[in-house]
Amino acid sequence: MSKRLTLIKEDQTAVLRKDKTTFIVEFVIMSLMAGILIFSVVMVMLKGWKDFDPLLKFLFPFVILVPFFMRPRILRAYRAAFAGEELFFDKTRNEFRRGTERLAALSDIVKIRVEFLLSEGPDNASFVIYLRDGKKWTVDDSVDTSAIISCAHELANFLNVSFESN
Repeated sequence: MSKRLTLIKEDQTAVLRKDKTTFIVEFVIMSLMAGILIFSVVMVMLKGWKDFDPLLKFLFPFVILVPFFMRPRILRAYRAAFAGEELFFDKTRNEFRRGTERLAALSDIVKIRVEFLLSEGPDNASFVIYLRDGKKWTVDDSVDTSAIISCAHELANFLNVSFESN
């Protein structure tokens, strides 16, 4: 298994634990992005919009929008940095949940797929759970592809769903 992912199977339940150490790094990066946003707003307030260079006026909306759209990842990284993340797969209750938050019914899980992220490098992979309603849940992104594949395959066997890899 990966240092990041641990799958613990029992008779009718499985728990997928993610290490929190990698999320701390992500949390720091997202915090820096939020700091850039705050710094940019303060600079505009202090200097005034009219005195800005046209290039900075063009780039300013992107500086504002990038942290705004990254907000869900910032919040998820914050929760995981201080609590870790556990995904529960309970066959007796027919539920897939994170902590106490119910994400879907187990019967709604259609397949588990490992997607190789070639744009980010040859060894990057993403562990994704696909639901019947078309939604997908990304469990993990990692460079440890063999560990992700074995963990995803074990979980697919436990849930009796199809396993795919591109």
